[in-house]
Amino acid sequence: MASTNLAGRLLKLQAGYNGYVVRAHAQGLTQAESLARPEAGGNSLNWVLGHITNSRADMLALFGETTFDAARYAHYKRGESGELAPADAKSIEDILADFESTEKELLHHLETVTDRRLAEPAQGGPRKDENETVGTMLAFLIFHETYHAGQIAILRRFYGKDGIIK
Repeated sequence: MASTNLAGRLLKLQAGYNGYVVRAHAQGLTQAESLARPEAGGNSLNWVLGHITNSRADMLALFGETTFDAARYAHYKRGESGELAPADAKSIEDILADFESTEKELLHHLETVTDRRLAEPAQGGPRKDENETVGTMLAFLIFHETYHAGQIAILRRFYGKDGIIK
């Protein structure tokens, strides 16, 4: 049954847009390209994509049990170096598959989340806000994902590929 919760539906819409942008800009890239970092600094596309996937695990945790094993993405957590050794990097294909898996689960939860759940306190958020709720944390994490989706679009151009959204 579709949610009548406008906030949940809007969060779902934003997460869906992010999913489109991420998938579109990651398509057609090789593993070697995905591991290259801009000379002026910054993270590789592989790290950014893995980081978004790891962040989605944080969102899924707000809904309770999840089938996603976030421990597999330890190298992609906030604060970790974006300089991945090839042996530590997941393949771009595997990251995209995990990203899509988390997306299906996340969109389902956002479609069915209630106002009551969104208003509940949330612990351990990245902003360290003592008034954090599930809803405000989700809003922040989806904004965070949007920021990184933009980086993926720029990194695609760095790798010499045409932009997707024109």
